[in-house]
Amino acid sequence: MKMLTLDAFGDRMIELFPKLMREISQYETNSLTEGVITVPQVWVLDFLKDRKTAQMNELAEYMKLKFSSATGLIDRMVKHQLVKRVRSEADRRVVLISITSKGEKILREIYKQKRKGIMQLFGRLGPEDRMQYMELIEKLVKDLSSTSFQENRYADRHH
Repeated sequence: MKMLTLDAFGDRMIELFPKLMREISQYETNSLTEGVITVPQVWVLDFLKDRKTAQMNELAEYMKLKFSSATGLIDRMVKHQLVKRVRSEADRRVVLISITSKGEKILREIYKQKRKGIMQLFGRLGPEDRMQYMELIEKLVKDLSSTSFQENRYADRHH
């Protein structure tokens, strides 16, 4: 395969990623694929699944949203009984968010079906190709979580 410029690489990824995601999603019939829940809502559920509770400001920071946008997102999720709000007993001014059993159930089903799709898709590749893909994804995730990248991303969104 010939080397691509970064622009050509970007164009090719724009072309290929939707096809890849459609392929993975063909094995799914869940709240996400049916439009009952949005991708940002899945991210919130994922953020909350391993925590007992989180403060609204923590969630807003994690989601890289303004506090008002995070509040609107949580309002919709409370309405659908995916999360619940509770006041901190230590400080009544602090609002805590936690995942509900309905939210946990939906998240488990989405991940179960995504896993099936990923296994179907990547089962077509050999172990070496899968490992190479995993190493690249892990490298990207590590690079994306670096402080300088996060600061640049945040600055770009708010200018």
